[in-house]
Amino acid sequence: MKKKITIVVLILLPVIFLVFRADLPKGTSHGGQGLTTEVIKVYQGFGYQIYQGDRLLIQQEFVPALPGRRSFPSAEEANKVAELVVQKIEDGQSPHISLDELKELNVLNLRK
Repeated sequence: MKKKITIVVLILLPVIFLVFRADLPKGTSHGGQGLTTEVIKVYQGFGYQIYQGDRLLIQQEFVPALPGRRSFPSAEEANKVAELVVQKIEDGQSPHISLDELKELNVLNLRK
């Protein structure tokens, strides 16, 4: 019985993963340094990845600048922050995100 359950789980997990991935915004390509962003589904919400070509530069599963491990509640919010990080990298700035920047992007309904 355990063997059948294990087989079913091993078959269903990749299918479930692919279904969730299909609903996420597709990667966004940027000029300059060949950076792309991709929103990812994480356990309690969303995060993002930033690639340079095929190389993963950043995988952010939690909202930066906030204490604890809180993921983004929506793909749109994760994408806003990912786009800002790419812009900062392309401008030669540190990719770190501050609480003020999250407020400016209106992420998590934070107010200035």
